[in-house]
Amino acid sequence: MQLALADMSVCDAMDLEWISSYQTLLSQAKLIVLDLNVPLETAEYVIDLARKHAIDLVIIPVSSPKMAHLPRDLSGVKWLIVNLDESETFFNLTVETEADVTQLLENWLSVGVENVIITRSQESTFYGNQAGEREQFTPPFSSHVEDVTGAGDSYASGLIYGQLQGYSAKESIQLAMTNAYYTIQSPKTVRLDLTREALEKQTIELKERGII
Repeated sequence: MQLALADMSVCDAMDLEWISSYQTLLSQAKLIVLDLNVPLETAEYVIDLARKHAIDLVIIPVSSPKMAHLPRDLSGVKWLIVNLDESETFFNLTVETEADVTQLLENWLSVGVENVIITRSQESTFYGNQAGEREQFTPPFSSHVEDVTGAGDSYASGLIYGQLQGYSAKESIQLAMTNAYYTIQSPKTVRLDLTREALEKQTIELKERGII
C-alpha cells in the first residue's frame, strides 16, 4: 500500500431507516456479518433481526473507538471475533495476565455471545462458548512476512467459511489461522492463490505438520 484515503462518514448514512429498508433481504440470509463502522442503532437492529429470524450473526469490531457502537446485550450473536484492545475498551479493563484474558472471555459470554474469540496478534488466541468449551489456539509463526494488511480480515473470512460449511468451532478457527498465515506471506491484501480448495488443502497440511 502506497496511499490510502477513507471518508468513513459515509457509514453514518447507514442508519436505522437505511438498514430497515433491507429487512426482507436480510431476513432471508444464511449468515450475516456486521462490523462496527455502522451506528449503534443499526447494530442493535441487525442483532435483533438475526435473533428473531434465528440467523447466524458474526460481529467483527473495527477498532477500539468503534466499540461504542456495540450494544451491551449481545444475545443472538453467534460469533464475536475481537482483539484484546477492543475487549479492554468495551469492559473498561486493563489486562496484565492471561488470567485477565480468561476473565474478559467470561465477560463476553455473560453479555450473551454464543461463541467468542479474543485474538492477541502472535500470542495465543482465547476461545469460549456458552456450552462451556474453553480453548487456546497458538497462531502459526511465519518467518516470512510480506505484509500484515488483511490478516484480520482473512482470519475472519476463514472462520466464516468454516461455519458456512458446517465445520466445528475448532475446525473453523484452524481455517481462520491458515488463511491469515498465508495472507501475511503475500504482497497482496487478498492473496491471489486463494480458493476454497487451496484453503482446505493448506489447513490439512498445517495440521499434519503440527503447526495448528
